[in-house]
Amino acid sequence: MLTMTRVMLPVLLAIAASAPSPSSAQPAEEFYRGKSIKVILPTGPGGTYALYGSIINDRLTRHIPGNPSLVMQFMPSGIQATNFLYNVPARDGLTIGMLSQTAGIIQVLTPEHVRYDLRKLNALGLYAQLNAVLTVSERTTVRTADELKRTELTLGATDTSSYQYVIPQMMNRYLGTRLKVITGYKGIAETTLAMERGEVDGVFTSWLAIKEQRTKAALQNDKGRILLQVGYNSEPDLDAPLLQNLAPDDKARQAFAFVASFSALSRCLIAPPDIPEDRLAALRKAVAATISDPELAAALEQRNLPFRPLSWEIQQRIMDQAAATPRSLVE
Repeated sequence: MLTMTRVMLPVLLAIAASAPSPSSAQPAEEFYRGKSIKVILPTGPGGTYALYGSIINDRLTRHIPGNPSLVMQFMPSGIQATNFLYNVPARDGLTIGMLSQTAGIIQVLTPEHVRYDLRKLNALGLYAQLNAVLTVSERTTVRTADELKRTELTLGATDTSSYQYVIPQMMNRYLGTRLKVITGYKGIAETTLAMERGEVDGVFTSWLAIKEQRTKAALQNDKGRILLQVGYNSEPDLDAPLLQNLAPDDKARQAFAFVASFSALSRCLIAPPDIPEDRLAALRKAVAATISDPELAAALEQRNLPFRPLSWEIQQRIMDQAAATPRSLVE
């Protein structure tokens, strides 16, 4: 009898370990009912991350089985937020987050700061793409992207890790443009004003920011000339070529798709790795239903916030491709 017990004990322990726990065996609706889902935001309160989060959360809760409440938790940086989401919370479906749009660029270019892998995070759905645009002063003679190969221009940037710096470097490398980047500006708005003041010839910024500045006092004397845009697809109200459509070969296309991930992943939701499949499916279905809800589009339009959604499948593909980009192509 003792021998039989010694033989069977490892088998019984293995069966017990592989059996689903009571919480993971619960249907998603039963699990989520009466609970709260924490939503990690890669920024402090204020700004468009918080605005999108507030508007989306109010509607997303209606479509999640069990109707859990959603509570935002702010973190001071995108790296900190993504590192936290990947490593700290229980992987039970009660913590999700908004992805920092620089997550792919940071993972490839500064991996020493990263404790996550975008390819293992779960895309839930994307609400907005905020394309970057290259705007040059109307004082310059340059009118097309092709002329940048023949004319040297100075661009303003915050630092060497920003897309304002990275995109021009990719253009110089793969298109032969002659863009000189001056760093040290305190923010995106300051680099734009530097162009108007004549300190630099141009700047990369978001199309949304340019439109907002054109309706205010900023950029009234020199509204700038937009030469190209960077994103997954074109802005519907902007007639300018996409950077990836200018790529001369496959290496350039891959490099330009990498920098375009910044624009494409502007406002989207993610979940940690390894959460139960039924809860992941429920969250993805809820995000898709929220995207299709006309109330969401109306609420975002009322706040003048862009609404250009993409499915979780496309979002996941953009995340995977960005993270898999060889550093040698883009450093």
